[in-house]
Amino acid sequence: MKRHAIAIAAAMALLGQQSAVAQQDTGSADYVIVGCRDGMSGENRQPFRQGLCGGIVQTILYFGRTNFNVCMPESVTMRQAIGIVVAYIDQRPERIHERFETLAIEVLQQSWPCQKVGGRGA
Repeated sequence: MKRHAIAIAAAMALLGQQSAVAQQDTGSADYVIVGCRDGMSGENRQPFRQGLCGGIVQTILYFGRTNFNVCMPESVTMRQAIGIVVAYIDQRPERIHERFETLAIEVLQQSWPCQKVGGRGA
């Protein structure tokens, strides 16, 4: 009987943890930035969030020129790009619950806008 009670208690604890994770917005800056910091520190405590952060920033940079007006200089590393995003979000704690990608696009556009080439009537 005691074993059944322990098993039930363990199952309820696991269910409680799953519902807490399910309620968290996995697209928010609050959620993703943990992985960004993890990757920048070289630690591997949150590998899923680390991959999420890197994947989002890499995607923005990959499609930047054609879709987001972001042209990252060739000399800049992914670590530096992620650092810029982290610093931007850290300076705006009131926006921490907004979508991570929205804030990342915003700062990367400000940091590395694509230069207009040529012009009409020139």
